[in-house]
Amino acid sequence: KNAQILISAEHVANADQDMLELRVIDNGPGIPDNMMDNIFEPYTSTKVKGGGLGLAVVKQLVETMNGTVSIDAATGRDDHGVMVTLLFPSVNMGFFNSCRFHELVCFFG
Repeated sequence: KNAQILISAEHVANADQDMLELRVIDNGPGIPDNMMDNIFEPYTSTKVKGGGLGLAVVKQLVETMNGTVSIDAATGRDDHGVMVTLLFPSVNMGFFNSCRFHELVCFFG
């Protein structure tokens, strides 16, 4: 299968403050619906040999930086497998706005 990962960053302005939104989207099989309620819990994994600490650590780190993390698991949809969205309060958007590339696509054989 042609595995793809799309990584994007976007400046999001809302009434309260400017935010930096990072998205990681893949075209994999998704996450089963019955796992979604516990997806950020330690030792939760869809893999037989998975440790299940990755998303728990991500959530802890993002929240430490006053951000949020959410997951849209599109099991059975054609557009993507999983979309992870990280939202951070923005301190200085000048650096982000000066970046040339706001999207990166990776292809794996």
